[in-house]
Amino acid sequence: MIPTCTQCGKEKPESRVDPYCAECRRARNIKWRTENPEKHLEMSRRHKRDAQTRAKLEFVQAYGGKCTCCGESEIHFLTIEHLTPEGLALHKWPNGKRMDTLTTIRRLKKAGWPDYVTVLCMNCNYAKGMFGFCPHDDLGTFPIRFPGSFPERRYPGTMEG
Repeated sequence: MIPTCTQCGKEKPESRVDPYCAECRRARNIKWRTENPEKHLEMSRRHKRDAQTRAKLEFVQAYGGKCTCCGESEIHFLTIEHLTPEGLALHKWPNGKRMDTLTTIRRLKKAGWPDYVTVLCMNCNYAKGMFGFCPHDDLGTFPIRFPGSFPERRYPGTMEG
């Protein structure tokens, strides 16, 4: 017996478990989305957030499961660290704009988890970006630094001098 759509009566592929053909299913989905915009937006956001969480977990596990500098393993604190210009280039579109993290992680996976990126916690990543080094790099001999003794990198309105 050939399965048919319960709405229009057209034949549909046997692989489809729902009772509708593709056209009727699409029309029902569009109708539901227009009648329930808040629910649709909430479901879309939840789906994207879940996809981002799964991708980030996979990324972190592929690169050792913890910060390569201090050993922090709390997933919410971990970020991508670009070790070389190739790693940074992978995080940007051809027009130079930064791409979202989910797309970057998918590209890293497709590239076979290359070694020009790694995992750092937010503190270590911030310290390396802001000061050029992380206090964990040489724990115990880290000099105490006071405002005004930082490297020449400045941001408007953050420090005098």
